[in-house]
Amino acid sequence: MKLKVKFQILILTALTFLGAISIFNTINIYVEDKKAFVNEVAINSMSSSKKQILFYELLVNGIFTKFESQLATGSKEKPLSSKQDLIKCIFKFEYAKLSAKSCQADISMLDHNKLSGILEQLAPKLKDGVNFIEEKFVVYINTKENTKFISVSLISEFVNFISDNLGEHIISFSNGEIFYENEQLRKFPKLGEVDNVELRETEENFVASFFLKDLGLGVGKVIEKSLILRSLYTFIESGVQITLVTIGIFIVVSLVWVNKIVNPLKVLTGFTEKISKGDFSNKIQIKTRDEFRTLGDSFNYMQDQLVTYIEGEKEKVRLEKEMQVTKVIQDSFFQNTEYRGSKLQVSGYYKAASECGGDWWGATNLSGKEFILIGDATGHGAPAAMITAMVYSCVKTIKNTIGKERVLTPADILNQLNLAIHNKSHNYNMTFFACSWDSNNRILEFANASHNPPFLMSLDSPKSRADITPLTGKIGKRLGEAEDSTYQNERIHLDNSQHILFGYTDGITELENVDGKQYGDGRLIRTFIKLSNQNLEDFGTNLTQSLEEFQGDMELLDDVTFFKAILG
Repeated sequence: MKLKVKFQILILTALTFLGAISIFNTINIYVEDKKAFVNEVAINSMSSSKKQILFYELLVNGIFTKFESQLATGSKEKPLSSKQDLIKCIFKFEYAKLSAKSCQADISMLDHNKLSGILEQLAPKLKDGVNFIEEKFVVYINTKENTKFISVSLISEFVNFISDNLGEHIISFSNGEIFYENEQLRKFPKLGEVDNVELRETEENFVASFFLKDLGLGVGKVIEKSLILRSLYTFIESGVQITLVTIGIFIVVSLVWVNKIVNPLKVLTGFTEKISKGDFSNKIQIKTRDEFRTLGDSFNYMQDQLVTYIEGEKEKVRLEKEMQVTKVIQDSFFQNTEYRGSKLQVSGYYKAASECGGDWWGATNLSGKEFILIGDATGHGAPAAMITAMVYSCVKTIKNTIGKERVLTPADILNQLNLAIHNKSHNYNMTFFACSWDSNNRILEFANASHNPPFLMSLDSPKSRADITPLTGKIGKRLGEAEDSTYQNERIHLDNSQHILFGYTDGITELENVDGKQYGDGRLIRTFIKLSNQNLEDFGTNLTQSLEEFQGDMELLDDVTFFKAILG
């Protein structure tokens, strides 16, 4: 079977299937969602009426307040503004006697005196809230001690104010009166006294209602089913018609354009076969001005990118070989994992986050004193490795030059390293800690360039958190951050007991596990105390195991370095 015929059958099948699904979903809206649709429409309508009634209450109380203020200041009674057309009159009764009133100036349908007399008779009996009197007046009453404020509105205007023209209303009032917008509504049962909107269904109607207890006002709305479902029926009919018409149009268009679709596909198929054989010398040329031309251009772009990718992979292999060589060179910067002096033993550990890292530690004898050094360059990888190379070379140069001429301090070392690293052409820098141990005078001297303070603890102590002394001192700027940085020496005189000195980089405390949690300072301190009595080899092994167990399958994000020294 030719591709053309297959394509025609595929399009017809797909359009028929999609049409069937569309019609099914449209019918399903009516079958399953009718009640939800009706409920939403009714509740929205009643919620709108409820908001209007609450606004009515707010409006009337505002007018009462303004009226009372005018009376209190001795102003003459002013007619109500015609802008408040809903409120025809307001009255003030004190001790059941009319004391003041205000009505709209252009009202001709009300007999003010007659209405005043009616209210004077009924006022003592009417409750606060919304009342219905004389079968045409809506009366809102608000009592303050012995004073009653009363507003009067026409029932027809009140209904129009709260209505959205959907259905007919039944309204129960605070004084027990009930208003029926249509006499046929009297057959419906009494409204419930539920604050939330309540929806009931009869054979021909939906009845929605709510009750406002503070106003004594219940509002019901009777909505014909045919009215509320009319929009749903229209939507379903339109959906089916649009679906059928759309399917017909797509069938005609697909049959007309199928040849123009198949031919570019043949060109693309031949092109991919050539690429699969490693022939990247050809370009696709599609003359149609449609998506297939764009697809052809994409294939040409893909071919160019593929050639670039292959060349990039070759370059990547070359760089990886160079990085392996760089790693071998960097590994030579690190001395053996242990260093032993006259009265100093040091054991260290280093693990890079990538092929090359930015951490470095070392121990050496300078000017007759034992020095321990540890640093952490910005980031990791090749740039950070270059910084460690500079530090290593600088330390060796210092040892073989000025270190033989005069006695150096840790601050001297940091000053020399800072000058070596600082360069205005790059922003790489390094945190660093340097200390020297004078075993004859038992003086530990140190200087810090924004590095994590190491822990110092006597082996004769109870080995609790309180026995740990962080070597903070005055913290200087990172190496390479500023050319004029200076560093200050700090001294500690130790007693004759052996002491532990533990230094580390932030790759330990910021080590993350698969849950995104960090190893943290607290966990490191607890582990350090737990392992403090162990010899150098066991200490390094067990701390490394603790770090690896915490890390689990999480990728190492930063270099990890630490050392433990025993000061004798």
